[in-house]
Amino acid sequence: MEMSVKLFGVALDALDDPERVALKQAYIEASATGRLRPGMPLDPYDAISPIIAQRLAGSIELCGKLDLPGWLTPRPPVEDAHLVDSVRYREFIDNDEIRTWAEECSRFVERVILPDVPCMIAVDHAMTAGPLRALASRHDPRETAVVIIDSHFDAIPAGHRALSKKHLPCGAANCGSFLAGLLDERVILPENLFVAGVSDYPIPGVADVYRKAYNSFINRGVTVIPKIEADGSALIEKLEYALQRSDCSRLYVSLDADAGACMCMNAVRFMDTEGLDEETIIGLARMMRELLNSDRFEIAGLDVVEVDVHLLDLADIDGAPDRTRRICADFITTLLGKDI
Repeated sequence: MEMSVKLFGVALDALDDPERVALKQAYIEASATGRLRPGMPLDPYDAISPIIAQRLAGSIELCGKLDLPGWLTPRPPVEDAHLVDSVRYREFIDNDEIRTWAEECSRFVERVILPDVPCMIAVDHAMTAGPLRALASRHDPRETAVVIIDSHFDAIPAGHRALSKKHLPCGAANCGSFLAGLLDERVILPENLFVAGVSDYPIPGVADVYRKAYNSFINRGVTVIPKIEADGSALIEKLEYALQRSDCSRLYVSLDADAGACMCMNAVRFMDTEGLDEETIIGLARMMRELLNSDRFEIAGLDVVEVDVHLLDLADIDGAPDRTRRICADFITTLLGKDI
């Protein structure tokens, strides 16, 4: 599998949830009073990229991060303390600024990454729209299969979500609904979108409006493989079967870290579902690598998103160490051809 891969980061983190804002404020206070250990990663790219660079030395290039205002990142600088509040983030969301930054991400990919393979480590899943838009400007979307491994189907408006107690931002370009916009604009074709491992699939008793919203995308041709219907090796087999039937020649893969929430990855922004185990997540990467090695597809791009840097490496209630950082690195390196 011949390729030139460029790794970059996008640290946009603009959730207005009070818990998320409180984590930022606590970090700023600790930073201002000198209570932080030196060298703490400011975002997931800082935390994960050194592992990948070491494992894939010579076959991957580090390209830095999209430049963002500090208050929009997970760990803002002390001088931005006055900007870190829920109201300001809500205004940012309501003004559709997440779309603005996704478009800026797309320009970054066009300017810095292409024609090489983009490999992104981001916070907000909506930033996946950046590489996909940039790739669609160069390659016919009919050529590209897009695989999303996620506990949530990120095409459902926040107001229709019935299973999550967490606040979710509204809007067609945000983390819970950005796929709908990409489908409507035909950046992704419905028959070329494969969403695997979702735990928010409608079950009996959920609101009818939520079920209709979900099924509307399936009826358009989107392939959704719910965790409740296929887990472990069955999930891997179902996704492989669907991809083998695809007419596409290129493959883009996006791992939302909450795909492993409450199972193997706990440093994620949304933990309202129980995700997949580590063996399944890495097994999915290995299966897709085999498809790439067999020349069934060529790699178009990949990303890992929704990692919460504040929770990295914290032990769970049973004392087991957090594995988020390692599993994300394992997923990328496995998919790109290196056994772990």
